[in-house]
Amino acid sequence: MAEDAQVNLDLTVDVAIDNITYKEYFELLSSKTGYRISLKNDNKITISSADYKRWNVAALVSLPEVKSDIGGNVKAGSAGGSSSLKFEKSDDTWEKLLEGLKEILGKSGVIVDNRRLGEIYALGEPQKLIAADKWMQRIIASSQRQILLDVAVLEVSVSDGATNGIDWKGIYNTGSFAGSSIEQSAFPNKH
Repeated sequence: MAEDAQVNLDLTVDVAIDNITYKEYFELLSSKTGYRISLKNDNKITISSADYKRWNVAALVSLPEVKSDIGGNVKAGSAGGSSSLKFEKSDDTWEKLLEGLKEILGKSGVIVDNRRLGEIYALGEPQKLIAADKWMQRIIASSQRQILLDVAVLEVSVSDGATNGIDWKGIYNTGSFAGSSIEQSAFPNKH
């Protein structure tokens, strides 16, 4: 039974088999034809020229690129001065996953993603989806063996008139350290 109009039921395929299961036979035919061929519970063989996959990769989703440059005048004990904080995050795992899938699936593949839920759906040629699934499974498996760290690199600059040191609690008390919503930082001291 053809599941879509792109399936050519008159296609002839030469295969040499010996002592294999139905599952192995259908996998062999799928690899030769590029179709998804499967045996349903009601003993019907279905053939499709396209297939779909879904991956939940919420654990791999990082924040989008964030750039923030915050500055202002602060009082440094008895000496006055100015300071600024630059926060930058540029690694976007989500976009890299989508780019990799697009490369594997080619022009005929369709990718629908929901970043908020961490889900990616793909529609494409069965053999390309098998390759995409193997790639995604390797990424998911390797990410579970690693410790993912989120590191912020802070660039601090102060003007003349400030004393030595940085008041770090001023960073944490004035906004969200992990995001771009730091509105004013307290760097009363020179580094």
